[in-house]
Amino acid sequence: MDPVLQLPLPRVLIHNVGVAHLTDWSHATPSRSHWRFYYNSSPGATIVHGRRLIPLRPPTAVLIPPDTPIDRTLMRPVESLHVHFSAGYPYDELSGDVFTLEVKGWARGRIDELKGRIRARGGLAASDHAACVTLNAVVANALCAVAPDLWPERDVDGRIRAAIRYMEENLHQPATNLDLAGMCSLSESAFNHLFKEETGESPQDFWRNLRLQRVSILLQRTSDSIEWIAEQTGFCDRFYMSKCFKKRYGMGPAAYRRAVGAEGRPASA
Repeated sequence: MDPVLQLPLPRVLIHNVGVAHLTDWSHATPSRSHWRFYYNSSPGATIVHGRRLIPLRPPTAVLIPPDTPIDRTLMRPVESLHVHFSAGYPYDELSGDVFTLEVKGWARGRIDELKGRIRARGGLAASDHAACVTLNAVVANALCAVAPDLWPERDVDGRIRAAIRYMEENLHQPATNLDLAGMCSLSESAFNHLFKEETGESPQDFWRNLRLQRVSILLQRTSDSIEWIAEQTGFCDRFYMSKCFKKRYGMGPAAYRRAVGAEGRPASA
């Protein structure tokens, strides 16, 4: 028996982190395919989720899961720490609610430390290992705001977890179900059946959704052409990607990019 526990820990991928002075934040935002964490240093902003109003004032922070629509209002300028991240399967499957957490004591210290390092360096760099550890602690603490019973309580088959890991790391490389089945030492039919049984989706549908999540992030975070984004995420061309994207997000890639505006750029929230 392998003495190392093969636990499916969150695989946190940071898309954007920064401290911004917000002067214009009062508008609805399209659904995001990643998690969002906000902590404001002073009152003045509110998250609107359905009929629920969540004032963003110390010591309250908010954690917004992927594909959870919100509106936002801003009554006065505020300083805001934001972290946009993905946590991998199955953690990114959670959606539909907005979670609040109190930032006090140890957690407040980590946030103040993170904000200080961001201000001092104008952002975070991969070489700033102390800041990366602090950021990881902030994200982990935020995820703990999710009630334990909301996380899926199932142990995904290790072969399927390995296939999903391959998908996540190779979005740009097409592979057939037969290829994926071979990686799992299964016949194609057995792989297809097991994959849908474990995830609720066919392998190719699941992989396409992972690709579309990455497309949405690239549209927010870069000014790269839609053609280049389609190529980098494994779509045969921009037209097919656009069709799939509109079906999932309710608008085409160009309209989505305009809707998110500058929000996804490194200097804003």
